[in-house]
Amino acid sequence: MAEEHSFNDNVMAYLLSLANVLEIDVFSAMAAKMQKNRKKYPAEKFNGTWEKSKV
Repeated sequence: MAEEHSFNDNVMAYLLSLANVLEIDVFSAMAAKMQKNRKKYPAEKFNGTWEKSKV
């Protein structure tokens, strides 16, 4: 179990380092992605379902 956390931690550290080198604001990128998903998958239509949007 400890090895799995170590691997995940290493992957996360690498991705954050890569984002830093590429000058990507991870917080802003995630916020923009979540906003896009809110528009594509409104909760009142997709809450509790695995159905994909046909947009």
